[in-house]
Amino acid sequence: MLNKNLSKLPPHVSEADKNLVREKLAHEESTLEQEHKRRINKDEFESLRVIGRGAFGEVRLVRTHSATTSTPHPPNASPQFQTSIFALKKMQKQSMVVKNQVVHVNSERNILAEAHANNRWLTVLHYSFQDEVALYMVMEYLPGGDLMGLLVSEIYIFPPFSFLTLLKN
Repeated sequence: MLNKNLSKLPPHVSEADKNLVREKLAHEESTLEQEHKRRINKDEFESLRVIGRGAFGEVRLVRTHSATTSTPHPPNASPQFQTSIFALKKMQKQSMVVKNQVVHVNSERNILAEAHANNRWLTVLHYSFQDEVALYMVMEYLPGGDLMGLLVSEIYIFPPFSFLTLLKN
């Protein structure tokens, strides 16, 4: 990255100025590395309200404790990250193990972690972390609820046999 930035400088820039640019970029890179190594935990967020419940836990609307928090910005964060409002999904480890869903939860986390901010089909996963009893996923908050909730609430539109007919075709 450093060489790429230096190659953008005009050819007449002195070696002393290039060294200043190198020092500045090295400092920025070091700061970013330190921020990304810092551990995030649930205490970094203030719960506003519960917005959903599921088989393993709940989803809360949260915000960072302060707009000036030192919480680092993840590399795939969307521009909306600056709002500091998120959906915090808390899943009980014991429930996942009992219901044999550990692989599914890991897959969900991995897929969301790979999603980019410009993906219109997946919410951005800003952080994931755990404590002794739960796994947490901090995602962008998208008003309107989850897809499963929407499907369940709108199921009356389709007679029950419609789904069977669709599956047979």
